[in-house]
Amino acid sequence: MPEPMDDARLAELLGGALSEDVERPVDTARLTAGARRGARRIRRRRGAGVAVLAVLALASVPAGQQLLETPPASMDVASTPDPTTEPDAGIMLREAEPDPTDSGPTEPTRPSDPPSSGEPVQLISLAAPQEFPDDAALPADAFDRPLVLLSDLGNYAKVPTVGGQECSDSGPFPSAGRSWMWAEENSNRLDQLQVDVVVTGWAGGGGSTAIQQVASNEGGCRFTDPVSGKSPAAEIGDGRWAGTQTVNGLDKGYAVTQLGDVLIAVSVTSPQGPDAAVAEAERLLPQAAERVVASLD
Repeated sequence: MPEPMDDARLAELLGGALSEDVERPVDTARLTAGARRGARRIRRRRGAGVAVLAVLALASVPAGQQLLETPPASMDVASTPDPTTEPDAGIMLREAEPDPTDSGPTEPTRPSDPPSSGEPVQLISLAAPQEFPDDAALPADAFDRPLVLLSDLGNYAKVPTVGGQECSDSGPFPSAGRSWMWAEENSNRLDQLQVDVVVTGWAGGGGSTAIQQVASNEGGCRFTDPVSGKSPAAEIGDGRWAGTQTVNGLDKGYAVTQLGDVLIAVSVTSPQGPDAAVAEAERLLPQAAERVVASLD
């Protein structure tokens, strides 16, 4: 076993080793004392020899004389979000951030299909949910032509019951709501198909009142231009309503169904006239209702 090193020799070695990397003089007396104490602890616990003194000396360097090492590149520190930052009040459809190392094109985010057992979805009465999931939206293949998703306002209760209505400041408003808009292209072109889907929840048994107010054009959200009511072709749900309207030369069709305390409304603007618009709205309504039921199951 090697002879123990005396304090003078240890101080000399520590001072020489550290003086090259430290700008001001090193307190070798403190380093030596710390190294001795650490060595005694190590010997008591593990029976280690004098070879541990160099490691202990580095751990005993006082504040202001620390030897800093560059952390590994894999150690990323996450920044803390600012608690005062509020979410964007505009369009809330967010796509995944592209990888800066990936130069290839990215596909727009589309709602995923809810799990399916292969059986038809039963359109049942629903309680008003707190929010509507992403996959409550219609899939891209529901439309009779390619359409672009222009907006998804996210979960926001102050939405019109039917796309095309205008709302007062006082309401009443649903307890939950979400709306989507699709069109052939993102432009102001008037001769293109546009589809709006609005889903709303009415807590406390408010679904029946909500569908009645749509039919009578009452309540907090209303049509400001005349609407012609139609006999609903899609006989689904606990209550139904359909209608057509022409506003500023644009022909619109509406189809709404009530599933308990949830309303699903499809609005279509068609260049082929009001009858084509309401026919397309009624064709899409059962699919929209099935998506909502499946997403809340």
